[in-house]
Amino acid sequence: MLSNPKRTRFRKQHGR
Repeated sequence: MLSNPKRTRFRKQHGR
């Protein structure tokens, strides 16, 4: 997950 922040919705979930 953290390895591919661009592919996952990590940015949307964190709102950063």
